[in-house]
Amino acid sequence: MDAPLYPPAAAFEQPRHLPQRLSVRTSAIADLQQDPEAVEVLKRNIPAMAERREGPNAIPFEPLSLRDASMFGGVKADVVDRIEAEFVKINVRRGLRP
Repeated sequence: MDAPLYPPAAAFEQPRHLPQRLSVRTSAIADLQQDPEAVEVLKRNIPAMAERREGPNAIPFEPLSLRDASMFGGVKADVVDRIEAEFVKINVRRGLRP
């Protein structure tokens, strides 16, 4: 059996990161810590979650969303609501639907 022949690639484009919709319901805390605008929001509202930590000082809630962390007592619900309002403004500015 012969191998198929494929045409050469037209041009390589370096992959780029597309803006992601920020949400307290669907964005993991670890993902929010990678977004500079989200980090600024976290610094203002929850300073302890603004930066990633490794080892014994790691935040146990990083795989969860902020809304999930609030159910476990990691974040107060009123703080999560304030953060969501700021995320909506960021999403609108980025051209992403709220």
